Amino acid sequence: MTAPVVVVGAGPVGLTAALLLARRGIECVVLDRHRAPYSLPRAVHLDGEVVRILQEAGLAEEFRSPWTWSTRARPDPASSR
Repeated sequence: MTAPVVVVGAGPVGLTAALLLARRGIECVVLDRHRAPYSLPRAVHLDGEVVRILQEAGLAEEFRSPWTWSTRARPDPASSR
């Protein structure tokens, strides 16, 4: 198997990169050391740049619910105790 691009890591960033490359006709192969996806979510915040990338990938609506969009991050006062 040959491909001009190798994406290392099948996490959110790697898979999004592979998706965006494929949509532009660039063949790639994704390599990951794990056989299955991690079972728990890791993201706790999606900033504006991530939302723009998800929109470009056509995935923003998939994340809109049950996520809550925010125009700015607000620290949790309880976390500073």
